[in-house]
Amino acid sequence: MRIICDKCHGKARITTRREITPRFTKLYCVCNNAECGHSFVMHLEFAHSLSPSGLECPPLTAKFTHQQLANNSRPTSQ
Repeated sequence: MRIICDKCHGKARITTRREITPRFTKLYCVCNNAECGHSFVMHLEFAHSLSPSGLECPPLTAKFTHQQLANNSRPTSQ
């Protein structure tokens, strides 16, 4: 995955990632351009499937509270 700084349009790298839910992750990024040095957060989110999986997996369901989201904690599975 290529990350581009929205300030100088140079390459950036992911320094940390925090999985909020199995389908939503926060990516903590920093610009590689030393003169820019911009640090930022991007969101990585599952949108939809283009073709079904060949694996038999239970549907992904999770319950979470607003408090869990505020604390960046993982939801409880059903």
